[in-house]
Formats: sequence, C-alpha cells, structure tokens
Amino acid sequence: DPLVFTAALERRGATANSLDTDPETLRLQREHYPDLQTLESTAAFEQVFDTVLQVATALGWDIYLQDRNAGIVEAVATTAIMGFRDDVVIRVRTNAAGSLVDLRSVSRVGVGDLGANAARIRAFQQALRDRGL
Repeated sequence: DPLVFTAALERRGATANSLDTDPETLRLQREHYPDLQTLESTAAFEQVFDTVLQVATALGWDIYLQDRNAGIVEAVATTAIMGFRDDVVIRVRTNAAGSLVDLRSVSRVGVGDLGANAARIRAFQQALRDRGL
C-alpha cells in the first residue's frame, strides 16, 4: 500500500526523479530496509496527527500540505550539507488499536541517495517514539 504524493508533483521540476512506485524498487527496499515498517501507536488519530506535524517541523521540514481529513502531510526536507531537496509524504490512519503512521521519502535528483531517505524515515519514527507514540 505505497503512499502517493499529490502536492509534490507541482513543486518538483521537470527533471526531478519520478514519484511512481516500481514493484522491483519496492522489493529491494523491503529486502534492504526491513526495519522500515508502519509505525503502530495506541494513541488517537488527532494526537498522532498533531505530533506528526510537530516532529516534521522540529526536523526542519517545510510542510506544504496538511490534510487532517485525509490524514496526509507532505513536506520537503533539505539536506544540511549539499542542500538537496527530498519530498516526504506521511499518512496517518486509524485502526482498532489506535493509529498507524506510514512515511515515504523520495529524492528529487540523483540515482542513489546513500541511504539518506531511509535514515530520514528512521529519525522521524524515533522522534515519534521519543514523544510517546
């Protein structure tokens, strides 16, 4: 159930990497990053959504879409050293036990990211855990 960007399409240049999901890429990601899974929380949707916004802001991401009704946040993260801009989409959903948080990060340029997107997802998930989610 890969996350889909909506607002990012109009923010990326014509030469930016594709936002399409490729089945082979998804397979490789599952193989090489098995720890990157949906984050489950017993907290209510409203609390989780608010915390997602707080964490994204604290990490210095520029939030350009927040749709509470859809449970979607889109942002751009800029790398500290080279200033590369990577797009991030976060989805918050409810389940019987509380809430689910999914995150996807995609580089705008380049063939590989040397693990930067995976590191970003890990840091975000850890920040949510540190806040009790």
